Amino acid sequence: MALRGIQSIYEGALTSGKLGVGESVEFAVKVGVQQESVLSPLLFIIVLEALSKKFCIRLPWELFYADVLALLAESEEEILEMIRQ
Repeated sequence: MALRGIQSIYEGALTSGKLGVGESVEFAVKVGVQQESVLSPLLFIIVLEALSKKFCIRLPWELFYADVLALLAESEEEILEMIRQ
């Protein structure tokens, strides 16, 4: 039930950008979390936790700091292979 509530907040989400004089035309938001939403930090933590569980057991090095995830491996192919699994 909670998941449906969160999904309903993000379905059909629109935003606009601030311009020098006024705002842009509204456009659809298809990725990311809504800024200034109290749910944003929680959703961010949930996603980062899922990513850390996936990569911490497969890649030689992972670095987490604030909102940055750095994946390090011997080659680009190694990282791409792990991401695709």
